[in-house]
Amino acid sequence: MSRITREDALEYHRLKGKPGKISILPTKPLSTQRDLGLAYSPGV
Repeated sequence: MSRITREDALEYHRLKGKPGKISILPTKPLSTQRDLGLAYSPGV
């Protein structure tokens, strides 16, 4: 295995125009305060 340089790592994380490794996306709409309240209601 070849040595991984700092430049290699930085280029990897810039791939496809999105920095970072992980993305979290909501599965429900979160447009309003009510939506957020429903999403974070206990017991759901």
